[in-house]
Amino acid sequence: MASAWAYLTGAKGPSGFGSASTADEVARAYADQAKDKVVLVTGAASGIGMEAARVLAKYGATVYVHGRNEARAEETIKLIRESVPDAKLRPFVAELTSLKSIKTAVDKFLAENVPLHILINNAGRRGLAGRTEAAAAGS
Repeated sequence: MASAWAYLTGAKGPSGFGSASTADEVARAYADQAKDKVVLVTGAASGIGMEAARVLAKYGATVYVHGRNEARAEETIKLIRESVPDAKLRPFVAELTSLKSIKTAVDKFLAENVPLHILINNAGRRGLAGRTEAAAAGS
């Protein structure tokens, strides 16, 4: 019960952060560790993923912004650049329900010959109920 109360009130834990901490506060604390790192954020087209991508870019990381399609990734990059004009952002386009799409995206990333320092697996699972094995095999 006490831990639930601490969470609901935003009390800080051993890390110095709590549920009321913002992404910016956490990133600022680790800014020196984010600078010049290469980060891939899945599910970056909205919500927590977009905010993580924004603050990491703000503190000097090169961020690969994942989107299910080119338009979503580019729109996210445009939105982030509104608040972080000098952000180093790259699209990472992959439909994560498709192994073929993932392989294509990974091959593109590997061809850029850059290290991946941080991977933030934020993408959620959705829209799988209607897929058939035949559709999955073709994707």
